[in-house]
Amino acid sequence: MVLRDTTFINEFSQEQKAVGVEYSQMSSSSDDTLAIACKQAFSSLSVAASPNGKIKAIGAKVSHMTDKEAKDFIAALTNRHGKPKKLEGDFMSKFTIYGWDAQDRIFRYSAIFNDEKTP
Repeated sequence: MVLRDTTFINEFSQEQKAVGVEYSQMSSSSDDTLAIACKQAFSSLSVAASPNGKIKAIGAKVSHMTDKEAKDFIAALTNRHGKPKKLEGDFMSKFTIYGWDAQDRIFRYSAIFNDEKTP
């Protein structure tokens, strides 16, 4: 099942204007493969589009990734797009965001690990 959510400016006024639409999965399984990039399979997707349907962003998630798979994925993107910029994210803990600027798109990769040691 896919959830469609529209984002508005001035949502609760007469000047309401739609500025984007997000499509996201309600559920997924780690056994699903909905996208493959650089030999890495992803089990969940979300898409952000303009109100006229032009895709602006695609998000892909994987629920399980080994350290080797993560390193191989970063190496493949680096081989294809050059050295990444490293940014720092912070959501419950700090994590690294790798970024590559290609000619007509931007790639971002981050991993947040849950080793089940935290309460």
